[in-house]
Amino acid sequence: MKLRLTTLILAILCMLLFSALISCNNERNKMTVTETFNSNGGSSVEAQEILSGECAEEPPVPTKEGYTFEGWYKGKKKWDFFGAIKSDITLIAKWAPTEYTITYIGGRGELEKFSPYEEYDLNDYESWTSDEGCSVVGWYLDKELTKPITKIEKNTNSNLTLYAKVAPLKFVIINNECTVESCHIEAVNVTVPDTYNGYKVTNIGPKAFYQCVNLEGVTLPSTIKTIGINAFEGCALLESIHLPSSIEKIGSSAFRGCKSLKSIEIPEKITNIHSGAFYGCENLTSVKLLGNNVIYVSANAFFGCVSLEKIDLSRGVKSVNSYAFGDCVSLKYVLLGLDCRNASSTAFNNCPLVTVYHMASEIPHENWNLGVGDNPTTVIWGYNKENSDISWE
Repeated sequence: MKLRLTTLILAILCMLLFSALISCNNERNKMTVTETFNSNGGSSVEAQEILSGECAEEPPVPTKEGYTFEGWYKGKKKWDFFGAIKSDITLIAKWAPTEYTITYIGGRGELEKFSPYEEYDLNDYESWTSDEGCSVVGWYLDKELTKPITKIEKNTNSNLTLYAKVAPLKFVIINNECTVESCHIEAVNVTVPDTYNGYKVTNIGPKAFYQCVNLEGVTLPSTIKTIGINAFEGCALLESIHLPSSIEKIGSSAFRGCKSLKSIEIPEKITNIHSGAFYGCENLTSVKLLGNNVIYVSANAFFGCVSLEKIDLSRGVKSVNSYAFGDCVSLKYVLLGLDCRNASSTAFNNCPLVTVYHMASEIPHENWNLGVGDNPTTVIWGYNKENSDISWE
């Protein structure tokens, strides 16, 4: 009897113990876990507490200026909020820099999108127009072209509209210097920029404006060093052009056939007026040498300048070569200085009105040709400019 009672008591105790274990296990399964959100520099997101084994709710999307939210990540894996969570977890926000767009007006540009966390030099990106004979020479923030932009600064947090300044010119870059290669054949008034794509514009290339028959005016920047051969040949309507003091060379036939050109000032760095440079400039009435460095007036330099009446070559010119002023039928007064020791017998061929005034008192050497022998050119020696009635200005 006692044995059966003891066995019953033990059985009851086992049942109670088993029930307690099941209860404890259920309580353990109902423990809460925490899901923490690290916004990684964005707006704060509250943590969530949920029962272990359940799914968390996807929180509101955080924000971060200049960035786009790409999702919550655990390590390298994007969290999808469908998986059960059995222990505490921290999710980290992933961001991508926001990209802004550029709208181009009047031209096109290679750079189409930019990040506010980077700087962009617009000269590093190609620009172009729909017209093959033209180039974009600058971008502006306003359609009036008064606010130039050469770079997009960091922290630019908006889309941009850029307006193109278009010139009827094409350029070529050689050895980090920019040359005007050609001009649109229909151009009328042209301003050559001092820079193009970040490079100084230093040269007007050979035949750059060749036969631009509608061209009336050209503005050159102070960066120009050379004007190539035949550069403006045949620009029949070009009336005037200012040659900046930076110019060191004017090539042969550079202004040949510029029939409307009325005056020209030769920059002080020029040492040679090359052959045919102003050939056939029929309306040229004024030529002024600004410095003392022109040594040579080459063959045919002013041939056929039928309106030219006088020219002062007394400062530095050593040689006036064959037909330099040939067929200048209106030419009356030419002044040569003490340095001039060579003048071709044909230098003033078919100039029936000309008198050459030389500041030397006598022929400089036996090989002097001008006015010697059968040549009809009259030369007056020992001329004193200060006591003359002729105005050489």
